Amino acid sequence: MSRRPVLIGSVALDVLHQGLVGGATAPVTLRWGGVVGNMACSLGVLGADPLLVSVTYSGELRWAVADHLAACGVDWLTLPATAPLPLFHARMTADGTPADEAFLGEDALTMLTPELLAPYQDMLAQASVVVTCTDVRPATLSWLRALTSTSQVPLWLLCSADSEAHKLDMDGSPADCVGMNFAELGRRTGTAVSSPPAVLEAVQQIVRPDGRCLVTMGQDGALLVDAASRTVYHQPAVKIEPDAMSVGAGDVLYGCLLAEHLAGVDWVPALRRATERTARYLARRGSRNGRPYLSLLSEDLEIASAPAARRMTAGSSFLVP
Repeated sequence: MSRRPVLIGSVALDVLHQGLVGGATAPVTLRWGGVVGNMACSLGVLGADPLLVSVTYSGELRWAVADHLAACGVDWLTLPATAPLPLFHARMTADGTPADEAFLGEDALTMLTPELLAPYQDMLAQASVVVTCTDVRPATLSWLRALTSTSQVPLWLLCSADSEAHKLDMDGSPADCVGMNFAELGRRTGTAVSSPPAVLEAVQQIVRPDGRCLVTMGQDGALLVDAASRTVYHQPAVKIEPDAMSVGAGDVLYGCLLAEHLAGVDWVPALRRATERTARYLARRGSRNGRPYLSLLSEDLEIASAPAARRMTAGSSFLVP
């Protein structure tokens, strides 16, 4: 059996309020989302052959989820536990960032227990990488870390929210690669992270000694931290429309980085290519007949090339000049 990425988590339905009824902007955008769902679809479109493992969704939308995942090239394994499809609700501000966020339907994630996953541990042990998010229970994170460590399978972990950052410790057993935003890194450390040495110190507490961390910073790009070499790289973002919806961008970037890594691309150029693909996703979010993840493959969209990443020194600024 060939090794493939296995993702454990959930799809969600995003309900994003943008404008007033009768105004120039659509008052509500409905779209597919979910931290792990976005990653799985990015991997699928880029040909990485991902398998998404989730609970079985109750209600009519479960069939729509099946169509959505199949269209993105994602295989889907549903476990013998049933929960409603989660819903993410937010009000979108003028610059495309979310406010007043609410996540409903946590059962779809908290039901992913070690007991539910145990019958599939042989499959997980044969994965090329196991991916999950901090929305699952701490006991599940610890169980996955023990399983992947024993099987020598990398574990990639994506922080879902500021309030979940404490789960990155996983009882002292860190992941191989962690994805989070700058605010979540600050929440994890309990202090402002304002220099590359501070970033290194914070990251070394949440990844393996030879691990890496991707820290997203919105329009200021992203940091790639190599714990083994104690190196921080800054990858500037690609400039796009200032009001582009940013919800899900970090998930997509992390998924694209993993796809490039699995294809054998070195880390720094992989992040540059992932940054360019994510810019296409943001610029084309509502196009392609409702299949925005397909824009990750688009080469006809006129966007600027991503600037080359730079290795940061102790006194470097995180902000783009």
